[in-house]
Amino acid sequence: MENTKNISTKKELRAKARENLMEETNKVLQIEKWKRYGVWSLVIISVVVLFTGVFNLVGNSISKEENKPTISSDDRVRGNTASQIVVMEYSDYQCPACKYYQSIANQLTTEYKDKIVFVYRHFPLEQHKNAEKAAYSAEAAGFQGKFWEMSDLIFEKQEEWSEKSNSEEIFKSYANKLGLDPKKFADDIISSGVKEKVDRDRQSGEIIGVNATPTFYLNGVKLRNIRNYDDFKKIVEAKLQSQ
Repeated sequence: MENTKNISTKKELRAKARENLMEETNKVLQIEKWKRYGVWSLVIISVVVLFTGVFNLVGNSISKEENKPTISSDDRVRGNTASQIVVMEYSDYQCPACKYYQSIANQLTTEYKDKIVFVYRHFPLEQHKNAEKAAYSAEAAGFQGKFWEMSDLIFEKQEEWSEKSNSEEIFKSYANKLGLDPKKFADDIISSGVKEKVDRDRQSGEIIGVNATPTFYLNGVKLRNIRNYDDFKKIVEAKLQSQ
């Protein structure tokens, strides 16, 4: 009886050992399976992230390219119109900062007149009650070939008209000073053509995110932290050397 009991016990132990071995083997197989799943999951996630990044990069590039300002046929330009270096300004005649930067822009276009093209666009701000009328006046003068002369005069006399209720009459006096036809100027300043031109300029600025004046672009790239003429000159020189 004792021998029979011992044999049974040994059989049970062997069976138990086989059972334990099977359990351990199954655990190992499960672990290996989850490892494989984990590796493939990481691969799939990496691929998704990669393609998402590429898609976003392409999307951002397209967005920037679509928003890049380009010269229009009715833009006010000076300098070398064949140049590949385009400086574009969005400005408000009643803005004190714009008056300061106007002298910088004039100096830039004088020194680099054969190397760059300068584009002026109107962006009259709502808080400046006479800014639109000033823009209309400059455009009306432009119809008689004196846009830049009127523009300079409006900036020079900014304090004289900026807060006045009779600004339109003041602008007419500037037209007389420049020798313009007074009747044509008076008609043009209120014409739909002039107003539409100013609106187009402003809308083009809004599309690319202009929200303050003055705002400058160099070949479609917004310029920041330009404090003086030397800052502007360094940027233009660097661009010229890279051409």
